[in-house]
Amino acid sequence: MGVYRTAADDPGTDYLLHHPDWDRAELLARDEGHFMGPGLPWPELVRAADQALPGGSTADPRARLLLLLPAFGDDEVPADSVGRLAAALRARRGVRDPERLAAALLAAQGAPGPARWTTAGHGFRVNDGEYSWHIQGICRALRLQPPGLVESPPGGEPIVDGMNSNCTDTPTEAPLPLTLTLRADATPTAPALLLRPWREEDTAALVEGHRGAPADASVSAPAMRTKAEGLRWVRHQRKSWTTGARYAFAVLETERDGGEGRLLGHVVLKDAAHGRPTAEVGYWTAVPARGQGIAPRALETLTTWAFTTFAPTGLTHLQLLHQVTNPASCRVAEKTGYAFTAIVPASPPDYPADGHLHVRRADG
Repeated sequence: MGVYRTAADDPGTDYLLHHPDWDRAELLARDEGHFMGPGLPWPELVRAADQALPGGSTADPRARLLLLLPAFGDDEVPADSVGRLAAALRARRGVRDPERLAAALLAAQGAPGPARWTTAGHGFRVNDGEYSWHIQGICRALRLQPPGLVESPPGGEPIVDGMNSNCTDTPTEAPLPLTLTLRADATPTAPALLLRPWREEDTAALVEGHRGAPADASVSAPAMRTKAEGLRWVRHQRKSWTTGARYAFAVLETERDGGEGRLLGHVVLKDAAHGRPTAEVGYWTAVPARGQGIAPRALETLTTWAFTTFAPTGLTHLQLLHQVTNPASCRVAEKTGYAFTAIVPASPPDYPADGHLHVRRADG
């Protein structure tokens, strides 16, 4: 549905996804001075128009198609789309040559222009359009599976690092080995870093490393208070690695003899797969190690590895999301070349504050 904002200091149109069983709507796109979108590929645009759900200003599928059209962006438009849109235009009085207008609208597609959609885990779609903001919140919304929309996963343990709580946890391809390690060289003031997959024996250090973390830090850094919470989190990281859904690394200090030292933090690459243009990174630093420049070094190491591994087969950019209430993450993003791109609207209760979207491209 479209919501028109007519306030003098806040004009624009919001395009929302809603279902009678939901307690709130999810934002798909926004048409204003700073466009956000696209929100719908052609198949989902048609399904949304055809759903005879209560509420809204009209139940006419032709009118609904036209109302939702500004949220549309898709570079794979089927041949029969011109006829479908022309029929909707023909139903409006005063439209001359509806077929020609329909073809022009489908070619231009408004502010977002054509966008390439890819299917992520569990069948939900994301796109790498110029104005895309990763469809934040849609994965959670689609768990309710309104009629005609793709199936999404049932409720489960959320992924707690980064702002975007992605739901992907299905195999994307043959996963990388759990023996993989990355290294960051020592600096004049700091030891070398070792990045490796999480192990169950890291649990005690993991819990200790979060002692003293703010109670409300679960969005960007999990507040694991007990061994059971820590062990459950580590097991989730290892399971997700074996499915190829996310590659999470414990960041460790390297001893002078080359052995593993204390736990310093965590970095993760999410939703990366050969042929997929976009992936997401996340990170946190253990409480005792904060303020020592660990996160930028670890993130730079992860970023270099991600592009080396996946860019030859299609990865073009990495996304980094954090809440505006976390200025430390903003500084880490800037230090590692992740340019601020957009503000992501809040999505309470999971994300009560707006977020920042940073992007780093493979070509620099």
